[in-house]
Amino acid sequence: MQFKQRLLIGGSALCIFLILSAIVRRRSLPGTHRQARDLFSAESGYFASRPSSLSYDKDNFLLKGSPFKIWSGSLHYFRIPEPYWRDRLLKLKQLGLNTVSTYIPWNFHETAYGEFDFETKERNLARFVSLAQDVGLYVLLRPSPYICAEWTFGGLPSRLMANDYLHIRSNNSEYLREVAMYYDNLMPVISPLQMMNGGPVIGFYVENEFGSYDNDPAYMQWLVHNLRTRGLHEMLFTCDNAGGLRDGMVKGALQTVNFQDKAAKHLGALAAAQPNAPLMVSEYWTGWFDHWDEKQHHLYSSEDVVDGLRQILALKASFNLYVFHGGTTFGFYQGANMAGAYAPDTTSYDYDALLNEHGGVTAKFGAVQKLLVEYGGQALPYDSLTSEPKVRAAVPIAQEMDLLKVLAKGKHAFPVYTHQRLKFVEDVPLHQAYGYTLFSAHVAQPAARLFIKDFKDSVAVYVDGVRLATRERWKVRRNTVALELAQTKPFNLSILVEDAGRVNYGQGLGERKGMGMVELMDSQGQLVVLGDHPWTITPMHWHPHEVEALPWTRAQLQTTDSTTMRVAKANLQIQSVGTENDTYIDTRGWGRGVVFLNGINLGRFDGDGPQFHIYLPGCWLRQGTNELVILDVRRSSAVSEVRFSAEPIWQL
Repeated sequence: MQFKQRLLIGGSALCIFLILSAIVRRRSLPGTHRQARDLFSAESGYFASRPSSLSYDKDNFLLKGSPFKIWSGSLHYFRIPEPYWRDRLLKLKQLGLNTVSTYIPWNFHETAYGEFDFETKERNLARFVSLAQDVGLYVLLRPSPYICAEWTFGGLPSRLMANDYLHIRSNNSEYLREVAMYYDNLMPVISPLQMMNGGPVIGFYVENEFGSYDNDPAYMQWLVHNLRTRGLHEMLFTCDNAGGLRDGMVKGALQTVNFQDKAAKHLGALAAAQPNAPLMVSEYWTGWFDHWDEKQHHLYSSEDVVDGLRQILALKASFNLYVFHGGTTFGFYQGANMAGAYAPDTTSYDYDALLNEHGGVTAKFGAVQKLLVEYGGQALPYDSLTSEPKVRAAVPIAQEMDLLKVLAKGKHAFPVYTHQRLKFVEDVPLHQAYGYTLFSAHVAQPAARLFIKDFKDSVAVYVDGVRLATRERWKVRRNTVALELAQTKPFNLSILVEDAGRVNYGQGLGERKGMGMVELMDSQGQLVVLGDHPWTITPMHWHPHEVEALPWTRAQLQTTDSTTMRVAKANLQIQSVGTENDTYIDTRGWGRGVVFLNGINLGRFDGDGPQFHIYLPGCWLRQGTNELVILDVRRSSAVSEVRFSAEPIWQL
């Protein structure tokens, strides 16, 4: 996905004329009359020693030689708890679809530099694909190094930005070396899943809307060549919006188009750009995503979705519903858009899709299913493997701690570094830079003013443990801070910087996180020099072992203090485990921060909305005591209890 700007369009009759004209031209091409064409034959310049299971002639896809329409839906295994994968896949099948499409996020699977996890829980990609095959679905995989997807940095590892010589999404040798390492680890996982090897995978995507980013044929050709030489022989695809088709094309891959409305116009552009191939919509957007601080949750009516899909079906195009089910962006993996202003994505990826965030069937599901039946689809009886969320009794806040005091005493598991000058978080010697980073210094002389320039993405400033100010770049015109300190004696300065989500689409793609400059001035306007090695840098990624190492045995009971860096804990008792324990945490009245369940990062919350809930999957609860840990960096008042809801809470 990308941040698409909807264009004003006129003349649907002209659009239909373009499609008909392209079809006429396609039928008049010599040598293509009713002849199946393997996209990756020697003719295309990318000879495959084994023909792909999916091919095409001028009108149709052919699956093992028989005409085939791709009726697909997107859902992301990494946004769904692993125990719920089968339920979501069955519902996709029950809708009447025959294929599931999913991205593969590089930075989700690379857990340390050069170390990859494709086997643990939600990272078990092969298991997800096998489950799809079990329920009778074909699979389209999107293994491109960049995926967009409203996922932080579009799936790219943040560590790449520590290399000044590396240029992402290009033919740059430093970047290609990193992609090659990723491919060397990924391809042995997905190659056996191809249909020609007995699996359900019938196609792969080379890149994601590259035509909207750049025009670099050498880069695209490198990707195709390296997918092929590493054993992927099924059909390759590219996808772009209509305006990016020209720059996004590459020999050896079938072009497809992405859009939400005006199907005739966009499919007309695809037919004109690629007149000798079937029409395919890789992303037909069923809703839209949300950003923090927006006025309301994005909705897209069932009537509009059905109307657009009817046009696609009438033009005999294949399609993929983006998304069939969005799910939740757990952890610190939320992305951001930047079209002038920085806009971080919410934790919920509800998308107003056919299934809601917890996987429940919506009215949109029924409306689309009815349409598919009209066009020969087979709607299967609906049978959910999960229960609807329920309201739980509120649980009291049991303990709180002042995190800055804990850090000062060293009673924690976060890594600590010292450096003479500020560093961007990518330069700190860790694999991935997500979440929060604390910069601390002891200032040994008086200071009157503090200036912070170019912070990304939010900062909270503390003097001697007391919060003086918070700033968030999506709420201010310039990401700078100017504070009056009036400190007449030595003091401790702490600045908590939050990476609120790396840009996954827009001009900020590839920016560094942290602070560009911090200056202290005395009352005479002179620079306050901190001395040698003044900065203590504490990356707080909040890995499960770091959450579990918090020293609760000495923590105090709940307080009314809202000016220090507070971490709170509540205990949730569960008598028996199961999907019937699904619920939502009600975050109304909270500030901004993150929630952990038994060390698992459930995602961010923000009291400014439009999302006022955190999804809590019942399958992640354990029998007995479950710990809810809450870091609220911006709280303005004490919270005495954790409340729950049976449904998501949006500002509408």
